[in-house]
Amino acid sequence: MRAYNASLKGIARNLRAEHGGCYCMVSEKRREQMRAASARYRERNLDVAREKSRNYWKAHPDRLKAYNASPKGLSCRLRCIHGLSREQSETWAAILLNPGTRCAICGVPNYIVKVLREKGPWPKFFGRRHGAGSKPRLTLDHIQPGCNEGGFRPLCSGCNSLRGDNQFTDEEVLTQMRDKWAWLLAPRFLYWLNSTPGVGGRLHRSVRCAKRDAEYADGAIDQPSQPSPTSTT
Repeated sequence: MRAYNASLKGIARNLRAEHGGCYCMVSEKRREQMRAASARYRERNLDVAREKSRNYWKAHPDRLKAYNASPKGLSCRLRCIHGLSREQSETWAAILLNPGTRCAICGVPNYIVKVLREKGPWPKFFGRRHGAGSKPRLTLDHIQPGCNEGGFRPLCSGCNSLRGDNQFTDEEVLTQMRDKWAWLLAPRFLYWLNSTPGVGGRLHRSVRCAKRDAEYADGAIDQPSQPSPTSTT
């Protein structure tokens, strides 16, 4: 009842009961007061809801981690950070969580980033391996820095940090990244590495691996744990 009386509808009802007549006869000044009272009430409720949400996630960090890794959590962050619409954020969340999505500059796939994070060696030029600020997957990059209308593309954290606010061209970034990847992994593990930005490299090491991964995706066979890229077997 208290919530109803503080709402715009409740205030109008009380005014009709006290002064008679209909709501449309209330003065414009009183209407502004009613709107302001309703806005304050909604803001108080929103603050309480935010505080409850913060306390809940602090008490359940594992659930927060799982939520952030889910399509719903990632799309929510994309809307908050980049100002995307719901439809755009859900589309890009699905792309960024797809294991086969590749970096638009160097070509590293999502599944390689996951394997390196879990089994090593972790590339130091990717930043932190775990914890706050770590990048467990490809990130969303503005093609034109700071401009949503210019479009987006997936980038690994190494290419994204090197490119910065358009400080280097894609060709300059790829030249540096090729040297870094060559220092980290043996050439036989760099089948995905692009020769020019967005061109060259391949998602799978061989046709047999591509067929196997397609069977995994269809559920025809059970998927084993991913081997390390530096494994000799």
